[in-house]
Amino acid sequence: MNDGQRKTGQDTLSSPKGGLQKPLLLLLALLVLLALAAYGYSRLTRDRQPGLPGTVTGEQGQEQQEQQEQQERIAMIDVALTDMEGQAVQLLDLTGKPMVLHFWATWCGICDEEMPDWESLYQEFGDQVTFVMVDVVDGVDETVEKGKAYLEENGYTFPAYFDTQGEAAYVYGVTGLPATLFVDSEGYYVAGQLGMLSPEGMRLGLSMAAQATGLELEGLETETQEGVQVQEEAK
Repeated sequence: MNDGQRKTGQDTLSSPKGGLQKPLLLLLALLVLLALAAYGYSRLTRDRQPGLPGTVTGEQGQEQQEQQEQQERIAMIDVALTDMEGQAVQLLDLTGKPMVLHFWATWCGICDEEMPDWESLYQEFGDQVTFVMVDVVDGVDETVEKGKAYLEENGYTFPAYFDTQGEAAYVYGVTGLPATLFVDSEGYYVAGQLGMLSPEGMRLGLSMAAQATGLELEGLETETQEGVQVQEEAK
């Protein structure tokens, strides 16, 4: 990996199985946009059109829409991670609250820029949101020792884990760093981003993850922000 690649923070990760899975983050982005469009249309038609014989409106229509949205949800896939004490942890064992699943590495310049914002959010919402900050280890450019030293030197206290076999990065289709997934309290994906997130994008992602199952995060704006997307252009 050359210096030119590292400056972007968007390097392609090699697959431990010799190939790359279809990027889940891109699929999630598309689903979010489609869901927002469908929601807007359903509200317009529900609020402005009277019920007609043989049509599905009102509570019945809302129940049908909720059932369809339930069927389209994407569940998390369980993978093994290693915690700071070297113990194996299963990702699904960490569910139960809204979750941030964030992939990073010490060589990634963009990751380094984001870290203070993630730490601030952890200090603010760490009791309401599960933070899973995964260092993608390849044993050469990135090692567990480098990751631990980086966290200690910078005073970061959020829960950190290590993807020592590259399994998590492969399963979740992470083709560059940083990469972030927002997950609801039931273990279903809500939104994701490959690349840098602004502090506003991070907060919006947390809000979306909470609202997906009817939760509200104390101290966080929970109203849907029309015209704002979690996906921010990498700087």
